[in-house]
Amino acid sequence: MTRNAMALSAVRTSQRAYDEQVGEAETLDCGVAHFSEAYPELPECNFVSEVLLANAATPAEAVAEIQRFYSGRGLCCRRWVPAAEQPPELLAALLEPIGLRPRVSTALLLKPDECGAAHPAVRIVPARAMRRACGAIFEQALGRGDSADAARVAVALERLGQPSYDGFVALRDDAPAGFVAVHQVGEIGRVRELFVCGEHRRGGVGRTLVGYAVATARRWALHPICAAVPSGDEASSAAYRRAGFVAGGELVEFG
Repeated sequence: MTRNAMALSAVRTSQRAYDEQVGEAETLDCGVAHFSEAYPELPECNFVSEVLLANAATPAEAVAEIQRFYSGRGLCCRRWVPAAEQPPELLAALLEPIGLRPRVSTALLLKPDECGAAHPAVRIVPARAMRRACGAIFEQALGRGDSADAARVAVALERLGQPSYDGFVALRDDAPAGFVAVHQVGEIGRVRELFVCGEHRRGGVGRTLVGYAVATARRWALHPICAAVPSGDEASSAAYRRAGFVAGGELVEFG
């Protein structure tokens, strides 16, 4: 398997397990519908994954089936995630008229025997012991100034209770400075949710968090170790590169 294929496979596999942590799911003809009546406004809880247009009678019927499913529950489908074998270009023409635009991210794979260096002024502690600090960090990381901010924070805190998901808080001068998580899916280790608080950026916090997450995944004998970053997120990309991650292909979803 090539590096790109391994990176894409690891990211997709870990993402499926992540998506199942919050809310419910039901299999449709053309994909898997994820939904949550507790968090109706959140795209990460109300979306369709593994979309494959070939499983519907026509592409238009795929859209109609999904819209019927969500409207029947008083919800709205806010994201579409194509299956690996579904060309995203075919979805674009269907989804752009209903307001969904392509969002590109890069799958990353850790090179063998690589690990970023820690900054001596940054201390890492388990997130489950720092829920109040996590809440403050999530408010910064996820806040958009709208009515869904509290729900985004609640979902992020809910994930801390998942046994396969371990979060870590960075402290600098005893102040919360950032967050990262390691998600274990079988033998795969996914580093995710990297965030550095504004006043602590460019101070070694990001590279320390990623390095700690990588060391943790290695201690647990996870392989491959993967991550993904949105296109254009240069700060996160740089932190992952310094820890030894390399690009391994692109992923497209619509939202």
